[in-house]
Amino acid sequence: MARDPVILPRGLTLHRLVSQAISAFDAHGDIVRLALPVPVFCLRNPDHIKAVAALTRKPAIMQNADWFMGSGIFNDLGGETWHAKRRTLAPLFGDDTTARHVGLLPDSLERMGSRWTRPVDLYAEMCRLVVCLTAHAGFSTWLNDVDLDWLTAAAKRAESMFVSPVPWWLPTSSNKRSRADKVRMVQMFGDFWLSASLPDAAPEAMSYFFGAHAMALTLFWGVRAAFMRPAVLGALRDDADGSYARMFLNEVLRLWPSFWGSLRSSDSIEFDGMDFPGRSVFAMIRVAAQRHPAYWPDPLRFDPERHAVRNSCPHAVMPFGLGPRMCVGRSLALAICTQAIRWIVQTFDMTIPPGDMPLRYGFGMYPALPLVAHALRIR
Repeated sequence: MARDPVILPRGLTLHRLVSQAISAFDAHGDIVRLALPVPVFCLRNPDHIKAVAALTRKPAIMQNADWFMGSGIFNDLGGETWHAKRRTLAPLFGDDTTARHVGLLPDSLERMGSRWTRPVDLYAEMCRLVVCLTAHAGFSTWLNDVDLDWLTAAAKRAESMFVSPVPWWLPTSSNKRSRADKVRMVQMFGDFWLSASLPDAAPEAMSYFFGAHAMALTLFWGVRAAFMRPAVLGALRDDADGSYARMFLNEVLRLWPSFWGSLRSSDSIEFDGMDFPGRSVFAMIRVAAQRHPAYWPDPLRFDPERHAVRNSCPHAVMPFGLGPRMCVGRSLALAICTQAIRWIVQTFDMTIPPGDMPLRYGFGMYPALPLVAHALRIR
């Protein structure tokens, strides 16, 4: 693997890049160029993002994730190898796979609920829930508490390492720990449920695990949104057929997509009548596009019922990506998150601290602070 230079100068983290872009859009329009040594263009318009999403070249900051996860479908941006993986994997993420995961979900939910006799860190609990389920359903492993805590912590370390400005090949103490984490993960993921169907299962096991791990963020933002809004909580509890829950989840994914966006680079390119120079890096700020005032009235208001009608822009919401590279596991993720949130709101009352939660942009879109919740079982 080529040892590319880091694209972000010292002191400019990915969090700062995304934060600066979002704060600049309203003043400067849908394309913001950052004053960096290479041309970096941040995009908010859904049509611009659609035009760039088809690019297949990665900027160097993605090299850490490539090394850790390998050449699975999560990190493959296109070409014949990607098409081959997609053709193999897409049929394996059908109704039978969804039913398997949803069927095993109650065991993981009850395990989580048994811990809620004391105040809990809500995001950490959602991470444990998703890790427990993916190990059970994906790797035929019911983790003991020690291994569950280790794998949850290792996933968090890996996601931080993915966007670190320190290249994976430097012999730092954190990189040495990442190497050890990777080795142990590969060993734990040996009994991947798709292994018999894949010639090289280890990278796809990593893609499955880290793709599934993003559900923890959807569950965190969803549970927080429900218990902070009594009318929404009541509607979820009265939702006999799941129709309101689906609108609710769409609104959660609109305001708080698990991934803030993604990065691409290119040779010179033209779209929407504009020319962009070679070596350009494009930051597709998906969360800003999904809050675009041209497509969403009162865009920061949480309103599940806005999804009762189709938006005039077919890609005004794109939490799972766009086009042929749309997440292969999106139906699975939607089913799991819908069922998990419905179980939580029917089973518990929960006290959530009031006020806004600041965001931290990294591999995903995380809460910047711990959220300690107090849960009381009601059934």
